[in-house]
Amino acid sequence: MDWLRRYAKIVAWGMLAALLSASAAPMPVQAQSAPALGKNLNEIIAGAAREGTIDLTWSASVLGDADVARRHMDAFNKLWGLHLTYRFAAGPEMARQGNQLFTEFSAGQPSSSDILFSSAQSLAPLLPHDMFYVVPWPSLARDHRITPAFIEGGGRIIRTGTSVPVVVYNPTLMPHPPATIQGLLTPQWTGKLATPPNASGFDVLSANDFWGQTKALDAVRKLVSLQAGLVRCGDDDRIASGEYAAFVEDCSSQSARILKEKGAPVNFYIPSDGAQIRYYYMAIPKNTPHPNAAVLFVLYLLSQPGQTIFYDTARMDNDMLPGSKTGQFLDQYRHAGVKFTTIDMAWWAAHPEALEGQKKEVEILSASR
Repeated sequence: MDWLRRYAKIVAWGMLAALLSASAAPMPVQAQSAPALGKNLNEIIAGAAREGTIDLTWSASVLGDADVARRHMDAFNKLWGLHLTYRFAAGPEMARQGNQLFTEFSAGQPSSSDILFSSAQSLAPLLPHDMFYVVPWPSLARDHRITPAFIEGGGRIIRTGTSVPVVVYNPTLMPHPPATIQGLLTPQWTGKLATPPNASGFDVLSANDFWGQTKALDAVRKLVSLQAGLVRCGDDDRIASGEYAAFVEDCSSQSARILKEKGAPVNFYIPSDGAQIRYYYMAIPKNTPHPNAAVLFVLYLLSQPGQTIFYDTARMDNDMLPGSKTGQFLDQYRHAGVKFTTIDMAWWAAHPEALEGQKKEVEILSASR
């Protein structure tokens, strides 16, 4: 776990300062009321039935709102033959929720959510604190869809959804978009581009074996010189409205895909010079009151009915699973010769310069406001 500790220190440069300041708290004491996690699938199903309920909290902008939670739980109960009740709360952004769950764990309090749905960057500072269950996921998947390749963090986190940064554009204003990020950074698009204030996508480009910091920082400076607006990931309606011609880059294709399906003048593509695959993960806090129900929820989400609803409601699924629509989208680019880099926990640990580059990129963008 040494690499996680080193990575945690790097990630902490701003986003998780509050979390790391809390790490000086006394050693956590697991809540006494927490039930035992079953040793096999049958025990876990029986344990979930005894628990009787599950607490779900996640960012509604990524995984969906209360109606989505209801759809998931209806399918969950049908899959496992259970009748669990549930409580859903729309949570804060991922790093803040991780901070909250860590504080509860450190204080020996029950976890406010039975699962944590989060990104690699937000999970990295939490893993060294041993606050999540180690779960033998592949042995529990009765449909054999989960392989060891899904598992990271020593069994503490599992890949559940795939996120691919994309360029979002308005085909009326940009009928023939260039295939690369570099192709967009020309005077022709002065005042017509937007970029996220957190430098999404450009963080990875700062890696030494990608573009490197010099080239990536130069690209961000060019965006500033082209008077690029700062737009949050997912706010693709500002592209559809014509406020901007293109968004370089959105964190994922989710929002743009939904707008396009509704007939809005918006489209998206993966730039060939910045092709990267990222993952969202789930983890189960050791202080959850309902660990068995939580394990079943993760297994459900990776099942065929779970992935179907996941994509139907969030336009996201796991590209590693058979029939994945995200996988089909990626294959179109692979067949065209585009090479993808998988950005997982191990990649971040091996590329501390990428997070250092992101900090510099964010500073450049912030100064342009």
